[in-house]
Amino acid sequence: FELHDAPRAETWIGISSDLPLAATRGYHARSKHYLVSEASAGQSAAYYLAFATDRAGLERRLKELAGNVHAECDRLMAGYECGLADEPRVATGNVVLDSFFMQQPQVLRAIELPDRPGAFKATLAGYFLWGWDGMMPILPCALANMPDKAAAVLRFWSDMCHPRFGIPLQLTTGFELRLNNAFPAQCQFIASLYHAVVTSGNLELAKELLPTCEFILEQCRQDEVAGSGLVAGTALWPDFPEAMEEDGYDISSLNNSLLYQGLRAMEYFYGEFGKPDQAEDCRQWANRLCGSFVKHLYDEEQGFFISSCSSLD
Repeated sequence: FELHDAPRAETWIGISSDLPLAATRGYHARSKHYLVSEASAGQSAAYYLAFATDRAGLERRLKELAGNVHAECDRLMAGYECGLADEPRVATGNVVLDSFFMQQPQVLRAIELPDRPGAFKATLAGYFLWGWDGMMPILPCALANMPDKAAAVLRFWSDMCHPRFGIPLQLTTGFELRLNNAFPAQCQFIASLYHAVVTSGNLELAKELLPTCEFILEQCRQDEVAGSGLVAGTALWPDFPEAMEEDGYDISSLNNSLLYQGLRAMEYFYGEFGKPDQAEDCRQWANRLCGSFVKHLYDEEQGFFISSCSSLD
């Protein structure tokens, strides 16, 4: 796949702070850089990243930020707090939880692409569209009384579903597949659809997106290990599988837990759609998976579930 999805252009990038910066990095070749400043008690530190099409423009912007970065941050925070004042207030008796619920809509709006319904960036800054992260807003959208946005997220990723690789792990800025994802991990889509349906009552949404769900499950079925219900493949986590001695032939506890959720969700959907045979098939598969999950992935001596085991052993 072509990774360079935008025309070539010269871009100048600058990063600075109003305090001295120190940079460290992890031991992997693809590890991130960590920037640290030592601030005194009561002192504020600001980091800023600037982009420009030429060096002179970058230097002007960095000089400007050196003098007013705190004022710009204050204006951003004031706008954010003004928006919060218009949000419904949830009273649970826990101030931390109440604050979380109140801020959900504002954060969701900040990471949503304004010209592509249902497309949410992975973070406020630094990442574009990732399948795993991009589907996570389905949960807070439903809880924030934004069911239309939850449905839009599901429709967006259904539209992005590749005919061979399914729902991408990562998209380019041209909305094309850049990295593919293991199929059992894609069952996050099915589990999220179930959550959206039960919180909104919109069963028609499940009927509309059923073909995508069925495609994901059929691909998972091809990698079932010896009738155990468990499915092998590349684990979604960790980011550095070699550190866990994983090689792509892994029975991942994370992947298979998502598959289990997807199967139970499909059992429910098929039951609602009057398809008892398909519902029973999902129920039996889920039961096989559950028994094998405990048998092969639970360490009785240590008292916890392991990350994965090899499908080749």
